[in-house]
Amino acid sequence: MAGGPTECLSDGGPRECPRGREALPSVAVTPLTSCRSATVRSGTRLYTWLLSAMGGRASSNRPRGNSCTSSATAARADPGRRDRLPKRGLGRERGVRLWERCFPKRQSYRRRDCCQLGLSASPRGCHGYLTRPSKDRPLQALVPSASSVQRSPGPGDASSGSYPGTYDAGKSSEGREHENRVFRRRVVTYGLPGRLSLETSRPRDFMEPRGTKRGAGKIEVAEPRNKLPRSAPSLPTDPALYSGPFPFYRRPSELGCFSLDAQRQYHGDARALRYYSPPPTNGQGPNFDLRDGYPDRYQPRDEELQEGLDHLLRWLLEHRGQLEGGPGWLAGAIVTWRGHLTKLLTTPYERQDGWQLAASRFQGTLYLSEVETPAARVQRLARPPLLRELMYMGYKFEQYMCADKPGGSPDPSGEVNTNVAFCSVLRSRLGNHPLLFSGEVDCRDPQAPSTQPPTCYVELKTSKEMHSPGQWRSFYRHKLLKWWAQSFLPGVPNVVAGFRNPEGFVCSLKTFPTMEMFEHVRNDRDGWNPSVCMNFCAAFLSFAQNTVVQDDPRLVHLFSWEPGGPVTVSVHQDAPYAFLPMWYVEAMTQDLPSPPKTPSPKD
Repeated sequence: MAGGPTECLSDGGPRECPRGREALPSVAVTPLTSCRSATVRSGTRLYTWLLSAMGGRASSNRPRGNSCTSSATAARADPGRRDRLPKRGLGRERGVRLWERCFPKRQSYRRRDCCQLGLSASPRGCHGYLTRPSKDRPLQALVPSASSVQRSPGPGDASSGSYPGTYDAGKSSEGREHENRVFRRRVVTYGLPGRLSLETSRPRDFMEPRGTKRGAGKIEVAEPRNKLPRSAPSLPTDPALYSGPFPFYRRPSELGCFSLDAQRQYHGDARALRYYSPPPTNGQGPNFDLRDGYPDRYQPRDEELQEGLDHLLRWLLEHRGQLEGGPGWLAGAIVTWRGHLTKLLTTPYERQDGWQLAASRFQGTLYLSEVETPAARVQRLARPPLLRELMYMGYKFEQYMCADKPGGSPDPSGEVNTNVAFCSVLRSRLGNHPLLFSGEVDCRDPQAPSTQPPTCYVELKTSKEMHSPGQWRSFYRHKLLKWWAQSFLPGVPNVVAGFRNPEGFVCSLKTFPTMEMFEHVRNDRDGWNPSVCMNFCAAFLSFAQNTVVQDDPRLVHLFSWEPGGPVTVSVHQDAPYAFLPMWYVEAMTQDLPSPPKTPSPKD
């Protein structure tokens, strides 16, 4: 090769150096040296020779002349360090990993130089070639492409068996390409689609065979990676992991309703439905006394009785043949209460209360039911009298705002019985997860623009009176998030709030449209984001669907979460976590003729 090196020393140094930038023949490829221990020991000399062969360009991109320089001169020409390099481009290519091994860590390089250096690997070692790209041998063929990097399947892949946030060790070491024997193994872990993190294993010596690990005086054969114990599945809850576009959420449609009377007995009708009847607006506050009747006319529900999904399952058993698509539609659906989904939506921003959800699969349907945590039980049993009174005030406010008939007047002199409830059964879909859930409805607005449920429903809430911007900011960040989640899921358009003073009187009313609640925190850096809430809920449903695979009503997967940690899973059999009643399992198992199908809301 004219003007180039005639031979190479065994230690990697050139016998004579190039003088100028003579064009290299496009078909001539000159092997420099074998990337073995001699190359590693004299990497600086080889590096200096390459710089001169490429025109004397160092990492600062300034010409340094065409003469060979010493190791100290090369170090001064390139004083940078590896951690100063950008984390993109060829920095993630396998050829660059080989370049890092050929030179000591104290030396740096420019990726432009690597673009001019073709690297290839052989089973016996690594060889570097200085070549010029040509039509017959383009540069892309010299550097390994990103598509050759082995990676584990992601949660969005059809063949993926991993869950978001779990560790996947990837494929076993057998059958990998021979070039992987000299490069660092790259392990891929997944959080969410589009969020990829890379973890690089410990560097191996070039002469060390793959599948071995270093020891004190001996070499041990490592266990195959597919036999290593896998970590327990878990789901992270960091809000930063779930920022992104708002997922698909089908507009909820009401399939039916049921009522619970004063004795908490089930009725498949709307007898407990009440109608919105606000006070006249005459420029003065409503002046509702929320303490009136406490505790004489107060009948609270027995919270020791854990109802689970019983009332919803009774409705489902009666109307399973009337569902659009027939009973087979339930095979891929998720059945739960609206309140359970509300807790999922607020989880990324919750900092106080944890939760537990029990999940069982029966006839292809995934059922989710809440389990009271030990901490929640302790708080409930030790609930102070003031908190009990505040709970009563919320029910009392509903009594002031609702009438038994459309156009009627409220009667606040009656008893406040929290056993009475009207529940709507709705159908929706989040991502690719069909949902059938039920939630309690406070009242129906006879003057609503649309009479079609659930757009005619109204949610009633109470809160303390605000006096400063800081109080409003805290209200928007925390309480309004729960109001939004509770109303957005069933499609309730408005929330009417009564603000009370310290004496327990409602001094003002304010309506919060559900679709406008986010505007109060849009510019707040510490506020909540609806996309994060819905993306996490969709991720949890996927996590649960992929975890609970065995069809057994007595097998329970308990999903637990505490603030600051991930969602974890434990498996249980029968009591005390089994929640599907035997009467429901037996009735669904029997092959009974279904009632004739009736029309239901279209998708």
